[in-house]
Amino acid sequence: MKACTRCKIVKPLDQFPKRATVKDGRASRCNACMSEIQRLYKATPKGAAARKATAKRYRESAHGQARRKADHASPKQVAQRAAYALTDQGKVSAQRSRKRSYQKIVQTEEGQRRLNARLAVTHAVEGGRLPRVSSLFCERCHSSASAYHHDLGYAERYWLHVIPVCHECHAKLHSR
Repeated sequence: MKACTRCKIVKPLDQFPKRATVKDGRASRCNACMSEIQRLYKATPKGAAARKATAKRYRESAHGQARRKADHASPKQVAQRAAYALTDQGKVSAQRSRKRSYQKIVQTEEGQRRLNARLAVTHAVEGGRLPRVSSLFCERCHSSASAYHHDLGYAERYWLHVIPVCHECHAKLHSR
């Protein structure tokens, strides 16, 4: 039995955190008081900054990145993201994300060329000069196509020189 120096209540030793430097091997404050002290510290600007810095260090560590990758691919997380995407808040969040991404792309010269090339293809499909990609097959793996790929680049003379590809093949073409 030991008395907490903060709340002054006598409690069993197992309700105190371990501390090797103390004679009895237990801290002077009980677990409940320590939790309260930590909660109050985290609410201060200094505590919030320390917590944010710690979280950033963990995210950037090899262990943190591996954990995040594993969590991101877990069936539970995939289901939660899909459910969130169907909510009003999820739709607003996705729209904001697309807008930020679009603004970053448009700010670069390469992004402008890509955007203009995509718009040219969209207008060609709407005008009947190109068939809808959903009616075509991937030129690489022969599964159903999901997008057009600008295989010669995004220069204006190549805007309508496109090949139909599936999502997987399109990702592989852009990762090279």
